[in-house]
Amino acid sequence: RRPANGRRRGGGGRPRRTGGRAGEALELVRQNPEISVAEIADRLGMKQRNYLYRIMANLQSEGAVEKRGRGFVAR
Repeated sequence: RRPANGRRRGGGGRPRRTGGRAGEALELVRQNPEISVAEIADRLGMKQRNYLYRIMANLQSEGAVEKRGRGFVAR
């Protein structure tokens, strides 16, 4: 159950590690500025892009990447 202020308890402190697909995607963005989700998916051998869109949205909210045109750049 959430506290009265609507915030979740715990989980603060250490940021999550960027591993797995997120880490691979971030590395591709660093090496290839303005790379698109479609290009990242092709290079990672992913047929389904939906998961990758979610990964990129998470990286954006964490401040690791930003959207530029149709692609992404690392911050």
